[in-house]
This record gives sequence, structure tokens and C-alpha cells, in this order.
Amino acid sequence: MEIEGKSVDKPTVSHAPVSHASVAHASVLRTAASPTPTQMADVAGRAANDGGATSADSRMPVILPASSTPPVFPMPVESPTPADAANAAAAPIRDDRPPLTAGVGNGMIWVGDTAEPGARKRLQREFDNIGRVLARFSIRPFATRVTRNPDIYGVSHDIRLMYRDWQDEGTLQQPRPKPQDAVMNQWVFDLAHLQRIAPDNTQNIADLFMRYERESDGRVRPCLSEGHCYYSAMYLDELEQAGMFARPGGARYKGAFALVEERSGLVLSVPANSVVCWLYFNDGAGIEIAVYDGIAVRRRMERYPWYFDADAALSDDDIERDIAGCADVLDRLESGDVDQRGLLGMMPASPFASYWGKSA
Repeated sequence: MEIEGKSVDKPTVSHAPVSHASVAHASVLRTAASPTPTQMADVAGRAANDGGATSADSRMPVILPASSTPPVFPMPVESPTPADAANAAAAPIRDDRPPLTAGVGNGMIWVGDTAEPGARKRLQREFDNIGRVLARFSIRPFATRVTRNPDIYGVSHDIRLMYRDWQDEGTLQQPRPKPQDAVMNQWVFDLAHLQRIAPDNTQNIADLFMRYERESDGRVRPCLSEGHCYYSAMYLDELEQAGMFARPGGARYKGAFALVEERSGLVLSVPANSVVCWLYFNDGAGIEIAVYDGIAVRRRMERYPWYFDADAALSDDDIERDIAGCADVLDRLESGDVDQRGLLGMMPASPFASYWGKSA
């Protein structure tokens, strides 16, 4: 797949599962500032070689299977009259999003306090500012009932959190896969519990990796003949039918917003104090969205500032020492020699943190 190419034709995909660290988000987290063209090209190259993404710990690779049938989803609007349809067909399509500055780009969106006034508009503006990618995102408020009648994870029985594996068959329509039954379900709408039990977590809460194609008439649809993945995702039509979105002027759940990808009808929850890492490639024809604990990410950025400075000249020897130190901590965790409470005291003292006067 030629990422730098100008075509948005179907790329060739390798189905070897890889981790986020090897595709996009290690680079995103490495560059809190705007990425350089070299860094973006590096991310693109790895995306081209890897051809997909999996969960952060690589234990749950997920991808949407190939299909040539475009999905059709009921949208939350009233049926248009013939006059409405005629006017809509004649009107030009407005796209106020800024143009893309490069064929590949990545960045971070800090969700912050979802209960504060204006939070929804702020987040919508930030997603629009990603640029004119073929994906189309909208921020919508959840209804308060998303946590009512909860299952063992605290999620409403009327909500299905879904994932697609690389080997799964089917489309975005029926038949749909079985809902994911995973511990991460309990953090999709509220990160508080995760932040208590693992304050320095690297948990990938939700993810969407999708490619798109433009039809001859200008319409955009998901390219289902290529590899796609998602997990902790919900289907827009199911949420609509269950009444999980707040009505205008009605009460809303203030702990999270719904991030709706309108082309595919897939929805991710972006809870308060999370961070969304985004990547687009192939001139916006492909995109990945991943949700993490924003407080934990901030803590890592403060502890190891040079890893997040786009202009830093990193030493390979220093990086290798940090990697060896982290690997030692992981070995001790796996052997049971240390628990979460003792983890912070055992983290290696990064030379960069020392340089900046920070204590690891």
C-alpha cells in the first residue's frame, strides 16, 4: 500500500496483527507537539507495512472482515418530504473542515471535563480540525439511561459493546458478532475505577480503524473489502432504537460523550478525562481513533518529557537503558515480586526525567 500516493483506491493489506505501539500511537504519544514530516512519514510507513492494528497489549486483535456490501444505517432524523429531498439533492455539500496539510497526520485530543458547559462544541471543533478526512465525526450526548439497568460491568443491558476480529466474517449489518465480554467494558463510560486500581495504566479503552472510498457520484462509504477493526464500539442504529442519546434540552449523561463515525455508523464512547489519539493516512482515506486514560498519559508525559518533545534529539543508548529498565519492571510484575502499589517506586529513572529535574 502506497501511503504517500494520491490515490484512495483499495490498498493491499497484510493481515499480520501488530500493536498500537508499532503503528501509530507510540508516535502520537511521542509527539505531543505537531509531528514533523519525517515523523509522519515514519508512521505512514509502519502503517503500510503492518496493515492494521490491534489492542494495546496485542491480546485482542480485532478487525472487520472483507465485504463489498456498503452498510445502511437508520439516522436519527424525521423522514424528509419530497420537497426536502429535492432541495437537499440540489444544495451543494458544505465542508467547513480545514484542508489536510499532508497525506499523513496524527495528533491528540484531550477530552477533559465532559460536564462543563460548551464541552460538546469544543470537542466537535477539535475533531473537525483534524481536516477533511473521508471519515465524518460528530459528538453527541448520551442519555442518562446508559448506566441504568446495569450489567456486571455497570453498562446498561440495552447497550452492546462490540468488537471485530481480523478473522471474523460478516459486515457492519446483520449478522453481527457477539458482544465483547471484557473487563474493559466497565471503563468505557467512566474511567474512575481504572484510575484507582491502575493509575499508570496504558489501557486502550476503545478503538476504530477504518478505510474509506469515494464513489463516482462523490459519496463516501467504508471500504469493507479491506481490513478494518474496532472494539468497545457500538452501533448507531442500536443506540438510536434503545433511546441512548439525549434529546435536545433533555437530561444527558455527563460522564462521557458519544463519538459517532457517520460513514460506518460506529460509535465510541469518550469518557471524561480521556485522550483520543488519532491518525490519518493515504490523504485521509484511512483513519484510526484510539481512546486512552488521559490522566495516565499526562503523568507519563511529565515523567518522561523528552519522549514527547518533537524537537528532542534522543540518544539511542539512553532509550535502550530505559527499555531495559521497563522490561525489568515487567518481569517482576509477571513473577509477582511487585504489585501496583509498589510499581511507581520501581520505575527506572529516565535520564531525560533527570535532566529536566523530574523524579521518576
